[in-house]
Amino acid sequence: MQSLREALSDWQDVDGAMYHLAVALGVLTDSRPWGGRKDLFWTNNPVGNALFEQLRQLAELGVLEFDEDETRFRWNPAFVLP
Repeated sequence: MQSLREALSDWQDVDGAMYHLAVALGVLTDSRPWGGRKDLFWTNNPVGNALFEQLRQLAELGVLEFDEDETRFRWNPAFVLP
């Protein structure tokens, strides 16, 4: 399994970033595309909302970069723990 750092080494749209976060957390373990649950990433639901909020918080901390114009995330290569 890829780490979140590896999975987000290049820009990913919001759905893709949420999917990789869900896999990294162990929320999704199914090997089917999108863990067989694409609906989690494009509908208003508690799990999808929490995944997006976590990505947003990681971007606020500087762990991730967020491109607001393209609504996509990637790992911030300059991030280091303080």
